[in-house]
Amino acid sequence: YIDYFIARKQSNGFYTILPLGLLIKKIVENIIEEELNCINNRVCVSASVIVEENVYVASGRNTIFGDEIFTINTNNRNKLLLSPTMEELFLKMIPDKISYRDLPIFIYQNGNKYRNETRPRNKILRSSDFLMHDGYHFSRSAYESIKFYNKMKIIYTKILKRLTIDHLTYNPKPDQMLEKKSTEFVTPNKISEAKIKINDKNIDVIEVAHIFYLGTIYSNKLNIKFTDNKNKTMPIYMGSYGIGISRIIFLIAQKLFNNKKNIIGFYFGFIVKESINNKQIEILQRLHKKYFNNSVYFENINISTAFKNASLIGIQYSCTTYGENYEITNNSNNNIIKINNSTELELFFTEKFLECEKIKL
Repeated sequence: YIDYFIARKQSNGFYTILPLGLLIKKIVENIIEEELNCINNRVCVSASVIVEENVYVASGRNTIFGDEIFTINTNNRNKLLLSPTMEELFLKMIPDKISYRDLPIFIYQNGNKYRNETRPRNKILRSSDFLMHDGYHFSRSAYESIKFYNKMKIIYTKILKRLTIDHLTYNPKPDQMLEKKSTEFVTPNKISEAKIKINDKNIDVIEVAHIFYLGTIYSNKLNIKFTDNKNKTMPIYMGSYGIGISRIIFLIAQKLFNNKKNIIGFYFGFIVKESINNKQIEILQRLHKKYFNNSVYFENINISTAFKNASLIGIQYSCTTYGENYEITNNSNNNIIKINNSTELELFFTEKFLECEKIKL
């Protein structure tokens, strides 16, 4: 099902995300963004994945990653790499001697990362290019940095709960991130990539998220400091935060195809046909906005593919148009309901929303 509906293999370790995979990706990213709303002074960016090798030489991580880093042949003097992780790059976004008044700040993105896996396996679960949400927190003290670290534990727990990803947490030994401490979020799964020991039992797990308290090691190595209230230069404290979006897409797809259940809380699908008029588009958009957290809006997609995708992700009612009227398909039994006007349509969805919420409770 992954190959046909979620991601198509291009070559060993590389995949193209298909429409249903992109839909799940959008859902995941929306949930992440909603849960990050409680963070003040946050900035979303989109960083280039191509970086100069000297960025990693300064921290010493070019030798730590070694052959895991993809290199790019170029005529330029500076060696270029495909970024496996971006702690150094994001720290370099901070102006040297930034004022303490401008800290703390959280900078984040959703984007691709690259690692030259010696043995890519389990499709997008462990591929050479993968989608990640990665964020970097910069602060003035260990207290401030650890406080944010603990806050992110709570935020990540909420995100995974909303995505229906059962998970455990544990504290692994320091590794490639040069961290002082970290918390790894893992989900038990037979298709495992690792084993961890909890209560003297070995459990097969998949890592889905990881948070790191890094202290001042990167600030000191790259010599990027802030100016405190006494005009003294001080090292910046840093934390790194990541959610494996590719892995979550895989896990959600696995649940969808194994259980055939609505696991991400969507009741309604609004499907836009090519022949639809502007008034009907406005009505479907208004309904989608009204039930934003519980609906998906399908446009610029083949109508049969839209219906198939709606059914696969557990949407109960799919709404489209026929002529000047509306047609709703109950995906649980394929019954078709025809509605003649927008007032009746809105009443229908109000009633069905209450029914769905009652069932969920």
